Order: sequence, then structure tokens, then C-alpha cells
Amino acid sequence: MKILERFFTKKNQTQALTNPNEIDWNKIDLEKANFILQEGEKLMRTVSANYDSLDNKSALIRTFLATSLTALFGILKFGDASYQWLLIVLISGFCIALAILSLCYKSERFPTIGTSPEELLKAKYNSEDLRFLICGQLQTYSTRIVKAKKINATKGLFINISLAIISLSFLLSFFMLIAERLYRLLIS
Repeated sequence: MKILERFFTKKNQTQALTNPNEIDWNKIDLEKANFILQEGEKLMRTVSANYDSLDNKSALIRTFLATSLTALFGILKFGDASYQWLLIVLISGFCIALAILSLCYKSERFPTIGTSPEELLKAKYNSEDLRFLICGQLQTYSTRIVKAKKINATKGLFINISLAIISLSFLLSFFMLIAERLYRLLIS
């Protein structure tokens, strides 16, 4: 996982508003703060929709792999013994792809959209004006969006690797089948 963290921190440098001292909060009035907050909420909803889409894609791939593995094991057990090596190559590739795909679900918890009312009703927020509350929410959204994008990138990477392994398994099986046919043709 450290390799992936290095990959994402070097390639996808996205900065959150982690240092509030870099922003001149006096220049952000209530109207501007509301606008920025609405844009942050829209982006967070989009990133969340992307996460759901990635979840759906990984579920489809898992279903395909589980169904295919069941069929391949059945064919391996009850089918023609002359092509067992072909089935073993496919089964091995599909198992590796399924194992890599399962790493998608070992990632961090996806950040929630919004903040709970009990958090917003704490004394530190009640002592300040609405602009302070909105600016605090801006910082929270900025951090959550960066975290959510990193989670989506990791999940997308694992899905792409799984798809590549599935494709390589099919290609390897196909080329091995062609090689065997050519070999038989040359021998006869």
C-alpha cells in the first residue's frame, strides 16, 4: 500500500485547505463563502457518484469472475481433459484478478457528505457568526474531497489492474490454443 500512496502523492498532487493561515478570511464575505460552499458540495456529490459508479463496476466484474470461475471449475472437473491446461490458465488469471479486485474494499472509509447537526451545534461554532461556520465547512469539504479523490483513484487502479489481468488471461489462453493447433498441424 505504501507504493500506491507514493504513486498518488507524486502524480496527483491535490492540496486541501489544510493551512487556514494561507487564506485571508476577511476577504471572504457571507455571499462568497456560500458560493464556494455550494461548489464544494457539488464537487463532493460528483466524487461520491463516481465512488458509487466504481462500486457498481467492481460488483459487475466480481459477478462475472465468480460465475466464470464456477463454470470453468465445472468444465475442468467434468469436461474434456485435452484442454485442461487452457482452463487452468483462465482459472489462475481469474483468481488473481478477483484477489486484486478484493483490495478495492480494503481502502479507507469514504468521507461523508455534510456534517452532523450535533457537530455543528458544539460551543465552538455557536460563539461565532454564520460566516465562520461556513468557512469552517469549506475547509472540511476541501479535506474530504482530496481524501475521496484518492480513494476513488485507488479503487479505479485496482479495477483496471483486474481488467488487464482478465484480458491477459484470455489472450494467453488464445495464443496457447493457436500454438497448440499449429504444433499439431506441423506434426501431422
